[in-house]
Amino acid sequence: MKRIISFLMVLVLTPNFLLSKNIGTYPDYQKIIESTNLNLQQQAKYYEQFREVLGDSKNMDNYDVTYYKIDININIDTEFIESEITMSALICEDQTAEIEMNFTNNLTVTDIQQNGTSLTFSHADEIITIQLDDTYNIDNMIEISIQYEGFPDTKLSDGMKFESHSGNPNVFTMVSPKGARKWWPCKDTPADKPDSLDIRITYPEEYVCASNGLLIEHVNNGDGTVTDKWHESYPIATYLTSLAITNYQIYSQIYTSGDETMPIDHYLFPELYDTCVNLFSITPDMITFFASVYGEYPFLSEKYGHALCANLSCLAMEHQTCTSFRSGYVGDPGAESTVAHELAHQWAGDCLSIGSWAHVWLKEGFARYSEALWAEYLYGTQGLHDFMNALDTGSNLDPCLYRDPDGSASQIFNIVIYSKGAWTMHMLRSVLGDDDFFATVYNLMQDPQYKYGNFLTDDLGDMAESVSGMELDWFFHEWFYNEGRPFYRFATYTSDIEDSLIITTQSEGTHGYNFAMCLPVCVNGNEHSIFADSGFSYNTLPLASTLDSLLFDTDNWVLDGGYNEMVPILDEIEASRGSILLVWQDFFDPQIEGFNIYRKQAGEEYIKINSETVTGISYFDENV
Repeated sequence: MKRIISFLMVLVLTPNFLLSKNIGTYPDYQKIIESTNLNLQQQAKYYEQFREVLGDSKNMDNYDVTYYKIDININIDTEFIESEITMSALICEDQTAEIEMNFTNNLTVTDIQQNGTSLTFSHADEIITIQLDDTYNIDNMIEISIQYEGFPDTKLSDGMKFESHSGNPNVFTMVSPKGARKWWPCKDTPADKPDSLDIRITYPEEYVCASNGLLIEHVNNGDGTVTDKWHESYPIATYLTSLAITNYQIYSQIYTSGDETMPIDHYLFPELYDTCVNLFSITPDMITFFASVYGEYPFLSEKYGHALCANLSCLAMEHQTCTSFRSGYVGDPGAESTVAHELAHQWAGDCLSIGSWAHVWLKEGFARYSEALWAEYLYGTQGLHDFMNALDTGSNLDPCLYRDPDGSASQIFNIVIYSKGAWTMHMLRSVLGDDDFFATVYNLMQDPQYKYGNFLTDDLGDMAESVSGMELDWFFHEWFYNEGRPFYRFATYTSDIEDSLIITTQSEGTHGYNFAMCLPVCVNGNEHSIFADSGFSYNTLPLASTLDSLLFDTDNWVLDGGYNEMVPILDEIEASRGSILLVWQDFFDPQIEGFNIYRKQAGEEYIKINSETVTGISYFDENV
């Protein structure tokens, strides 16, 4: 539709940015986010020191792991380990005579057996290549055992760590994203989760051990050591396996869901016991809340809890059923929000694991947005929006969400996947509306196709489309792959005849990428939503009176660069002997076919002075 602008001699010369962002002061989400972001930056620098090659072998698709058993003896004094793992797997390719597994070069493989026979193998570049005892075809089962020993390299960014607190040794594992291979041989990818896992841990009897699943056996060996057997009955990604050992003092709680109960066990340093109880006592309420959003806690037949770890390389890590938590962080103002973050991972990350590290934003965006949902639960919409406002740190969020799956840990984990990931979830909620958004995330978490398995960005998109009936490729493609954010120019046109308001928007990405978005707009106090496609868009809204106010995105649902109202701007006015030359800037809206010029004298009304539509960028008035 072509339009004509009525060009008055009274002009607005300064762009009007309508979007205003306000940060709340209680709770101080700005301070909380600054603290967690600082830790993320420090974590990235820590990982950057190592620059480990994390690429996976491309020759592991010929088998599917169904079960692992880890039997490890840890000498805490010498930091020496002796261990054996057993792996059961289903063959996925005919004529399979060789398989590969990930394993650090720092530990020594002493024997590999199958059916009681030692196998031929090679071990180089963190890959064990194993010659099987026969040739196997699709759906054949194999079981192999690998014995190994040595001193774990504690200088690496992940793996097994030997730390201390208050003079007491603290052994633990921290293996995200690809560090399980640093302490046990495995197919180290979240895309292949065994159906179950057993971990037998032998350690000095004066200490306490925490691990995945349930403790089903505790044996005193009579030689100063004990052996614990932990059983994880649910599928588990390798990077979520863990153990932690020290002189823990256990703080126990109970989560109740209908007629069922579940233990919540927190493994705490005695010197931090009271501080930790103050922090972690909220856990049952958090589980109840997230169960109402995502569905029942996914590991209800086992447990949840936390294990303190000294000098953990991150603030916390969502090890399945037992989150590791940095001991020096428990008193931080942001610690409660981190408790919510790691708990939410039990749904997004642990139960539904990402199928590739390229999509790590899914689990971190879900978890970060869960922090915002917890803020909303506690403090209402003000808490939600204040939290999200604090997450927007400007150009820090410009990189795209997609990660190179073969990149280093510092490239995979940074502020972008957390904060921009949360913003992507927030914007999806705005596009879908609350009912469809929460139905989408609930259905995704409970869908048997994904539950206890894997998901990718397209799976979230497919579920959102299925629930809403909308086509959403545009949304997920631009926010997953595009860099930057959109900013908008806009103009408004009113029609007394049609009682309508036309809003022209021009969307441009800060890095040249195209963005389309549903924009909330408030016209004279009435809320509407318009679709601003990449480039120019034209939306018509009802307007029964004069346009008194127009505000975009007052509650800040869109990760944008601002809104700039465009009006015709005079460049030059030249008066000479009863005539005036007006020269104005070319107007941004390509649908404008011309202008009307009005003149007003003191005490009189505006009168139109052009007889035909004025095209171009100038007008010569000879009758002044």
